[in-house]
Amino acid sequence: MRIVAVITVRNGIDYVKQCITHLIKNKIEVAIIDESSTDGSYEVCETFLGSGLCELQRVDYPGFFSLERQLQIKQELIDNLQTDWVIHHDIDECLDPPSTEFASLYESMLKEDKEGYSVINFNEFVFLPYEEYSSFYNSPYYYFFEPFKPRLMRAWKKDKNLSSLESGGHLLRGEGDLSPTYHNLRHYMFTSQQHAFDKYSKRTFNEAELGKGWHKNRVGISRESLIFPEKESLEVVKNNCFNELSTNKPWQQHYWES
Repeated sequence: MRIVAVITVRNGIDYVKQCITHLIKNKIEVAIIDESSTDGSYEVCETFLGSGLCELQRVDYPGFFSLERQLQIKQELIDNLQTDWVIHHDIDECLDPPSTEFASLYESMLKEDKEGYSVINFNEFVFLPYEEYSSFYNSPYYYFFEPFKPRLMRAWKKDKNLSSLESGGHLLRGEGDLSPTYHNLRHYMFTSQQHAFDKYSKRTFNEAELGKGWHKNRVGISRESLIFPEKESLEVVKNNCFNELSTNKPWQQHYWES
């Protein structure tokens, strides 16, 4: 069984090596679409060609963030891939199997396939990078983000011809059998507190997408709101095990919205 994760990148130098390495470790092949990065992201991707990276494309950057455009470009690539399963993946994420029963994401997805399921939903765990850690990937503090469920149908069998375009990459349209077992998605949306201050103050969104109601929780955020919450309000990874993250206290909003 072949599984390919499809990712778009725009200046993701802090993420790209870890993201690709994690997927390869989990026996998932990777296809990258680079939006004319200027920070060396494309060059890092090139070093993985033939070693887990099966596709590397470079496209123009329109000058603003357009999720719909990214999803359309991804879909064009997916249509031409010879693969059994597809994963819609972002560069600032790490995906994990649902329990320690599985040695890799590939093994857990293989089980879902054998049991007749064609869609896998992921639980989102947002990790926040506090300064005492040498890398933002090392911070153990997180919250479980679940405003509704299922919410992140990120993996599906290609032959089902499903689409996430209408939902902005969250839910799938079409006929698919959703597994009741949700897998784990770690979201490292910020690399530091300063990155949190800079990210949404500098990002320009597609006006048409804003008109659809997309990105509304990413626009007009005050600097004060972006200050990370007290650690006591967050969950903590135990024994460095990312298969057993807590879903006991779901957050309906991101920390800056509360």
